[in-house]
Amino acid sequence: MTVMLRVVENEEQIRGCQSALLDVVKVASSKIADHYVGFQGGTDYATVYYLRKYDIWMTLDERSDHYFNCVGLGDPFIHDAPAPVVEINVPMGYPSQRAGRFLVDSEGRHYLGHTGRVGGGKKGVSKANFMKYFKGYSFVWEGGIEEPMYVIGALDGSELIGHIKDFARISADFRESIKRGVLRYDGKNDDGFSPEFDGSVHYEVSRVIDANFEHGKIVLRLVEILEDQGWEVSNNQKMDVVAVKAKDDVAAVKLLFEVKTRANSSSIYSAIGQLLFNRGDAKEVIAVFPESLGSELIGRLEGLGIKVVLYRMGKSDYDFLRLGEILDANMIRRLTA
Repeated sequence: MTVMLRVVENEEQIRGCQSALLDVVKVASSKIADHYVGFQGGTDYATVYYLRKYDIWMTLDERSDHYFNCVGLGDPFIHDAPAPVVEINVPMGYPSQRAGRFLVDSEGRHYLGHTGRVGGGKKGVSKANFMKYFKGYSFVWEGGIEEPMYVIGALDGSELIGHIKDFARISADFRESIKRGVLRYDGKNDDGFSPEFDGSVHYEVSRVIDANFEHGKIVLRLVEILEDQGWEVSNNQKMDVVAVKAKDDVAAVKLLFEVKTRANSSSIYSAIGQLLFNRGDAKEVIAVFPESLGSELIGRLEGLGIKVVLYRMGKSDYDFLRLGEILDANMIRRLTA
């Protein structure tokens, strides 16, 4: 199913969206005060909103040609000029290099979006590399062209502030990974791979958007775990995660992972088709589902030669059940091959 949103380009409608976003942030704020905000080129003065429940801060000021929407982590008022970790500045006119966007669906519901241009001034910090790092984007119409876009959440949705925090944290982690040399991207764009949402056309657009965003976070967490355990990880247009271990002249082991955010029949059929069709020389193909997937369905998938990993939200991030035993078994296989 393709769900398409459109970028709002009318200045009056953009103003209305900004006002709605401001209302949401005000309600969630525990402290509001004018304060300096730090940048590479100096400082700026703005009204700063601290959302203690989420431990983030935001600015939502109006400038001459855009809305100054910055997001930072932690309490801003314990610093003289805290630096934001991401800017979601929305232009008042188009075309524009600003990264923030407001979007609208066919029912007239509005959303906050980001193009993926996270900035930062360091080599390797680019839109292309960020989109390789975090796959939680959708596709929207902008200027008559289908463009990738991170749809952070509906302006009237209960998950909006939580998704803003997630997006800010992921942006900060991306830049830190570039800085530490953990990520070594060539800067070239890839094949334009986008996560798929498997579901009925009767589902609301907001649920599709949430599924795409969640999909990206799950994949990112899975990659972090695999890399921590020494796997070389990549992805492509066909599969969510490809993990390989090959060292010391020992036979390589290749694993393919496909992540689904729902445990319904269409998601299961899609995972089966993608994994078996793209298996190639992989030693294992692994479907990742929410923990609500029942034992009968797990058994049927494994009867087809597909391993199953279940995920759930832990205290601070996603936990993966059954992943450890699959990785351990494949390490034994590799070392004894």
